[in-house]
Amino acid sequence: MNAAETTTPTGRWGRFKGLVRQKLIQPFAESRDPVHEVALGASIGIFLGFTPTVGIQMYLVLMFWVLFRYVFRIRFNMIIAMTMVWTSNPLTMIPMYYAFLVTGQWMQELAGVGFLPISYTAFSAEVGRLGAAEELSALQWLYNALKVLIVEFGWPMVLGSLVYAIPGAVIAYPLTGIWLRRYRKFRAAAEGITYREWRARNVGHSG
Repeated sequence: MNAAETTTPTGRWGRFKGLVRQKLIQPFAESRDPVHEVALGASIGIFLGFTPTVGIQMYLVLMFWVLFRYVFRIRFNMIIAMTMVWTSNPLTMIPMYYAFLVTGQWMQELAGVGFLPISYTAFSAEVGRLGAAEELSALQWLYNALKVLIVEFGWPMVLGSLVYAIPGAVIAYPLTGIWLRRYRKFRAAAEGITYREWRARNVGHSG
């Protein structure tokens, strides 16, 4: 019996939990930035992750970081932002983007604008072809992705994505702050010191 034959649902679930822990939980747990910088990074990452910008999301995080840091003089944790972008991944992308499209078309319908409906199967096949284009260069793949997601499915997908991206970003900020403060207080208690002492040792300024 080979390794493939011994794979069980429990084993797959264990690997999935390990991936979630590595990709989503560890970056927060290991962060030593102030809470508000981590929370803002999570908020920005969620916003971008919930937009149809596959292929350029990491570059957009970098652009946001430069804009916030040098124009607005506001810091946020770029690693956390890139971590939260991972919410849009090969497993979640198709159902998420289809939800964006349907939501945007529904909003168009309310505004009296006509549209051509597309089934989930047809949408999945169209977007799935992007993942199969392994022979293309990165630039060609990005061009095809933007053509499919923005040109062919149009602005309804962009409009619909904002229905999820904006509330998601707003909610992510306080939830991240609450969770991270509780986690850091737990760490402080485990080390037998106060939260203020833990912050002074690990963060260095108000966190």
